[in-house]
This record gives sequence, structure tokens and C-alpha cells, in this order.
Amino acid sequence: MIEQILSYPWFPDIMAGLIAGIISAFLLPRLAKLALKIQQIFFRKFVQSLLATKMRISFISFGIGIISTIIINNIGCTGDGSKYGFEGTDTIWRHDFDDNESAVKHFTISSKQKKKGKSSLAFEIHLQYPSESDTAGNVYVDLRLDPRFNDEVNMTNKIITCWVFVPEDFPIPHEHPRHCPNLRLFLKDAGTNSLYGHTMEIDIAGHWIPLELSVNPQPGEGVRNKVRRDINFEPSMVRQLGIKISANPNWPIRYEGKLTFYLDAVDW
Repeated sequence: MIEQILSYPWFPDIMAGLIAGIISAFLLPRLAKLALKIQQIFFRKFVQSLLATKMRISFISFGIGIISTIIINNIGCTGDGSKYGFEGTDTIWRHDFDDNESAVKHFTISSKQKKKGKSSLAFEIHLQYPSESDTAGNVYVDLRLDPRFNDEVNMTNKIITCWVFVPEDFPIPHEHPRHCPNLRLFLKDAGTNSLYGHTMEIDIAGHWIPLELSVNPQPGEGVRNKVRRDINFEPSMVRQLGIKISANPNWPIRYEGKLTFYLDAVDW
């Protein structure tokens, strides 16, 4: 009987169907649960990884935002494309000498005048002449305090440019324009050796005037444009960058007063 059943040609198909039924009834649900559990685990891991990635991106974005805010507020170097555009609320620029000796008393970021962007560095000049003090003053930046550099800066073959606004009430002796106070760009290296650009007489008021300093002037340019360069000045280790305002000893005006100049778009 059994041999006869086994000899039927349809027997293998029946057995295959029976085995498939058993697998479907007992194994597939368990396999399905296992597959679902594996899927859930991988999905959870994927979601956690995605969330972690988003958090990292969020933290990175937050950090970049904080750094950008610090740079903008404390350096004022962005907004108009210049190295120093004074577009923030504070600056690392300073003035030197004793307040009782320097013609530059204090400064602030101001939107009253701007060559580029939305604001500039306003610095108040207490210029007196003739006088034993308040006849000169510097406004400068220590490049080591700038987080973009954190060290002396290589200015070799660079050309420094900036703009200075002269107030409308600045007294100009039109009959002696070359005897006016003057402006100069300057650099100081790590050894305090200096390079001063050509002298720009302030012979116009109520306008922006350009200043320029070639760090490596051509032979003869120093004599022609009154460039003063200390013999040991090292252009690859510049520590300070600034402008100097000075009263001319031949200024034929006795003057004492407060004037606000503006500096903007310092670049190289």
C-alpha cells in the first residue's frame, strides 16, 4: 500500500505542498517577526544616526554662527569685502601714546560716514598747534590679536590701501596747501622697525581721501614719495598696521578743537 502510494507520480508534488504548508504555518511567522525586528533595529539605528548627524550639523552651524558674530563684532572685517571694513559693533583697532600726549583721544564704530558697507571707524582728533602735545597721533591694529592671523603677517610685495574721511570743518589754509596736517599709512614689524608711506597733505575737507603704502617700493620711490623705511624693517613679520596724523610745523593756523575723522576699507 505504502509502496503503491510512493510510486504515484503526483506524490512528490503532494509532499512538496505539505512541506510548504508546514513552513508557512510555523516558520514563516517566526521569520517574519525576526525580519521585522531586524528591520526595526536597523531603522532605529538609522534614525538615531540621522538625528545625531542633524545635531552635529546644528552644533556646527551654531558654532560657526557664534564665531562669525565674534569676528564681525570684534574685528569688523566683513561686510564690504575689505580686511577691515568696521561693519561690527566693536573693533580691535587702538590708538597709542598717552591720552594727554596723543592727538587721537578715542574712537568708535559709526554709520555717519562710510566709504563701503554700512559703517566705518570714527576717531576723534584733538589737534592743537602750536603745542608741545596733541600734534600727532596713531590709530592702529595689532595683527596678532586678529584670530584670522594670530601672529605677525607676511606683507611682502603687498600694497596697503585705505580711505580716510576729512570732516567739513577741518581748517585748511588754501594759500599754503602744503603746510596742512598730513596722514600716512605705516607698518611695524616684530622688532618695532617701521615703514611709513608717502605723506598725504590734508588739503581738502568734507571728502574721502585715499591712502596707499607699497610694502616693497621700487628704487627711488622712497625719495620721490617721502617713504620712510627703517633699514632693518622685515616685511614678512608685520605686527602693526595703522595711520598717523601729524600737524605740519609750518601750519600757519593756530587751531585747537575736536574733529572727527573716519577710517574705512583697509585692505591689501
